[in-house]
Amino acid sequence: MIAAMEQTYSFAEFEVDTKKRLLLKNMQAIALNSKAFDLLIVLIENRGQIVNKEELLETVWANQFVEENNLTVHISALRKIFGEKRGEHQFIATIPGKGYKFVAELKEEQNEIIVENHSFSRIIIEEETKDPFNNQQIRSIDEFTANGNKLGKSSFALPSHFIDKNFNPISWKPFLIVLCGIGLLSTLIGAAYFGRQPFQYNSSGTNTFSKVSIKQLTTNGKVVRAALAPDGKTFAYVISDSGQRSLWLGYVDGGNHLQLRPAVIDAQYSQLVFAPDSNRLYFSYRDDRNSTSAIYRIPVSGGVQEKVTDGIDNFALSPDGGKIAFGQRVGENDLLIISNTDGSEPFELATFPKTSSFIFNSISWSSDGKRLAFGRVREAEKSLHDLAIIEIINRKIEIIKNEIRLKISNTSWMKDSSGVVVSALKDSSQASFPQYSLIHFDVTSGKTDEITNDLSSYDLALDLSADSNSILTIEQRQMNNIWIAPADKLSEAKQITFGSFGKYDGLWGLDFTPDGKIIYTNSDTQSQFISEMNADGSNPKPLTAPGMIDSVLNISNDGRYIVFHSNRNNDEFDIWRTDINGSNPKQLTFGKMNFQPYVSPDNKWVYYKSLEKGVGELRRVSIDGGEPEILNDNETSWLSFSPDGKYFAASYKTDKTRLAIFDTTTNEVIKQFDFPKNGTMSIGSRWSPDSSSVAFRDWNDGLWLQPIEGGEPKKMQGLPKEKFYNFAWSKDGKQFAFVRGQEIRDVVLITGEK
Repeated sequence: MIAAMEQTYSFAEFEVDTKKRLLLKNMQAIALNSKAFDLLIVLIENRGQIVNKEELLETVWANQFVEENNLTVHISALRKIFGEKRGEHQFIATIPGKGYKFVAELKEEQNEIIVENHSFSRIIIEEETKDPFNNQQIRSIDEFTANGNKLGKSSFALPSHFIDKNFNPISWKPFLIVLCGIGLLSTLIGAAYFGRQPFQYNSSGTNTFSKVSIKQLTTNGKVVRAALAPDGKTFAYVISDSGQRSLWLGYVDGGNHLQLRPAVIDAQYSQLVFAPDSNRLYFSYRDDRNSTSAIYRIPVSGGVQEKVTDGIDNFALSPDGGKIAFGQRVGENDLLIISNTDGSEPFELATFPKTSSFIFNSISWSSDGKRLAFGRVREAEKSLHDLAIIEIINRKIEIIKNEIRLKISNTSWMKDSSGVVVSALKDSSQASFPQYSLIHFDVTSGKTDEITNDLSSYDLALDLSADSNSILTIEQRQMNNIWIAPADKLSEAKQITFGSFGKYDGLWGLDFTPDGKIIYTNSDTQSQFISEMNADGSNPKPLTAPGMIDSVLNISNDGRYIVFHSNRNNDEFDIWRTDINGSNPKQLTFGKMNFQPYVSPDNKWVYYKSLEKGVGELRRVSIDGGEPEILNDNETSWLSFSPDGKYFAASYKTDKTRLAIFDTTTNEVIKQFDFPKNGTMSIGSRWSPDSSSVAFRDWNDGLWLQPIEGGEPKKMQGLPKEKFYNFAWSKDGKQFAFVRGQEIRDVVLITGEK
């Protein structure tokens, strides 16, 4: 417990609101995690006095064992926010061998006394998302683009900057207000390396979760699937590390975790479900040797697994453990089926046309076994979902009406069957990285209450405890920053942006101007915009305004224009052009479904991917606008031109998706190459400066180079063995910029506090 006066502290251009736990700069909220905020308050309240390190650790990290490095990282993060350079002590002074002192001139405004209660327990962080289009587990954000909308098992839609396959993009409503809620505002860059504490906040509702605390159960940051045992004592989870996945058992109250299955390369676990007695674990699994998913069962104490049934991927286990519910595509229809756990005696509970289907991995049973809940594609707006309830005995389907525009991923019933908790992406969100929220639905009234409203994403798992007082899920966070290196000495790369969690610098766009400046995308957590900086990271400034999605950019070779796709016209995505300084915006296409632009080497054309006909074919339009030309009728994505102007490369789909090389004079394919395992052109491709090879990314780590003369692709040398995102060579080929980041996924337990 930290008792404090409810005050507003002002110093320089900063203001600290202790009631709302906000740090403001010029009245704008600054991202600050809870420990950094507590540390700042302690320093301010002891202004002018030396506070030794031991006192700070005992006060801010009470009853916890943490290393002194945590304190150092937090102090450094505060100094970065205050703009202090090395050797400066305008705000926080280091007293060698003793501690720290807050030295800024302070103006205090005191109000009434309050007491804030904080529950403390250890938390840390680190890889993985799921593919909402085919309900299979995927490795990271880039696989949203790599897998795309296969319409195989669900009709889920994501922001257009995730597009790599045929789907109907969603409509996004821009707004300009920067999110600054009462709960967790953000995690500073240091949060990728040290513990974060549970937080508490109040939502607007009166349900069990109107006030919650969050406890982190894993600390490896690489969890991709999880489930809670009915007795609430244990949980199962899958770790993905460098393409290998292993199955583990953990204990809610702590203790050594047990590995149930060893790590296997490219293994896929689509579902984890405990038996009602909590002693056995069911899971669906496939790998390179078993291309079709099957359901297995294993004792939680470890031991021999047994196959339960073949051919089923996502499933929900009935409360008595005797039956499963699952989805299956048959022809043009999707079936909701119930069978015995071994797959025998199946019966068709409901049939849906695939154009208005349901989300296969969202099925859950009510605790009385009489109803199923699932996400249903909204017929009038196919990118959105409704919560649907089906009565098993009479097959009656009820849509739970609500005013929140959602894309539902998972569902889980309350014990008394009065409500359903869903994991869903809100249509209003325009963040660079999908931010799923947990939302409680009252199935009688349709009233909804948000359980989480911070900047993390809660998805990939959703289980309620037997008393419905706790939710197990996976908290996902991602940070991205830009690095630059000499093209011939990649090992000498230096970081040039230091954005906090939620900024995603360069994630969806990165390119050089002819004079060596870097143009890149970043985010204010609720929109994407385009910025500029020098190659050393200095003098950053926005070129387009926030409040919409300006994404996937490219710079013309003559340095005159930036082209990008944007939803700035009636929320529909088209190709736009601005001058190099962000002025004079001009819309180049008007089909409302056009993406991924790239300027031709002669600066006359903008090539792009179009979904106007639902195919994703290659088109081009004059850099000055006009009538577009259709260049082919196959899906063509993530194009880039060679520096010598002779070729362009793209991800090209015929019988399968390959890397295709096109001749720029004819726009015809002249060569095709199979991608290496885990190779992907999602987010973008580039050519080597000598035009001899095409560079693209690997889902797990590094970048590939495919020689256009043939031969096997090879990994680029000199780069760290980690995941990369966007990348680009400078126009003169002398510098190489790339985006690195942390994808952090851990199991958390969200507990309601009445």
